[in-house]
Formats: sequence, C-alpha cells, structure tokens
Amino acid sequence: MTNANSESKNPIFWCLVAVVIGAGLAIWGAIKGDCGGGPGCWVGSGFLKIAGWILIGSGIGGWFALGNRKS
Repeated sequence: MTNANSESKNPIFWCLVAVVIGAGLAIWGAIKGDCGGGPGCWVGSGFLKIAGWILIGSGIGGWFALGNRKS
C-alpha cells in the first residue's frame, strides 16, 4: 500500500485541487447565471463565477511559484 499522506503534503497537489474546484465553481456559476434575467435566475451565480476564477488564478499562480523553486 502506498503512503497516502505524500500527496496531501505536496503543495503543488493542493494547487491542482484549487484549479479543479475553481473550474467546477466557475462552470456551475455560468450554468446557473445563463437564464437571461428571468424570475427563475439564481442570484448567487456571480459569486460562484468570481470565486471560481479566483481559485483558478491562485492555483495556477501557486503552481508556477512552487513548481519553479529549487529543491
């Protein structure tokens, strides 16, 4: 059996997780916000899109910053 803690201690792994979760939130917000302003529109879609893009940006930025360091 492999050591499951080795991935959870890797900061680049968490950057990848942030990118995946951010993409999911941004897509979910885009789907919920694509209703044309009718009465069935979901008001939280803007928050989901913004939070998703922030997670994507911070995950990619962290990935580049941590991936280029010397070990």
